[in-house]
Amino acid sequence: MNLSRMRFFADENISPKVVAYLREHGADVLDVKECGWQGKTDSEILEKALIEKRVCSTCDKDFGTLAVFGKKPHYGIIFIRPRNLKPTNIIKLLKKLTESVEFQEGMIITLTDAGIRIRRS
Repeated sequence: MNLSRMRFFADENISPKVVAYLREHGADVLDVKECGWQGKTDSEILEKALIEKRVCSTCDKDFGTLAVFGKKPHYGIIFIRPRNLKPTNIIKLLKKLTESVEFQEGMIITLTDAGIRIRRS
């Protein structure tokens, strides 16, 4: 996955340090906190991300419930689900992801301590 070609919508639970890392590596990141979207529903965020062709990055499993069980259309989702949610650990997991996965529209990617899981819609 080439970050310089990626467009993200970072949920409000994504650290500014993680957002900065993504931007430093060329990703186009729209941060919920920076654009005043705190408090918007997960459904609204998925809709906006789909319209703008952005991958939602989040620690919130409700996005998966909407996408998988609710069949909510989405461009892509990256769930960040390790036990250690410190930004340095999340950045380490994102580095592994970028080295091993080529993103395709509709992917639901889960990052955990045990590895990377991919589901396609």
